[in-house]
Amino acid sequence: AARKRGNAARRAEERRQREEAERAAAEANARMAEATLSGADDAGLPSMPADDGAACAQAASAAPPPIELTNVRAVYDAIAGHFSATRYVRWPQVASFLQTLPPHALVADVGA
Repeated sequence: AARKRGNAARRAEERRQREEAERAAAEANARMAEATLSGADDAGLPSMPADDGAACAQAASAAPPPIELTNVRAVYDAIAGHFSATRYVRWPQVASFLQTLPPHALVADVGA
């Protein structure tokens, strides 16, 4: 009985983390959309900063915000089990596709 309660608590925590990550991602998307719309020029495109790129370089070198660290970890925790189970397994569709190619064909795995 204690093990069942522990499993139920673990599943509830995993569900809470997934929902929190989804909620945070939706909020981030909404903020990005708002920023894009509020910074748009007359052509409907986002406006570009007038500086020489120093601000962009500074922003790129800054530490990620805490919300990003939290969300990255939550997403990783949500997919780690599935990823681990499929990491070294050939996917049937990929294997079938590769078999249709001529010998010595070049293929690039560019991710998603």
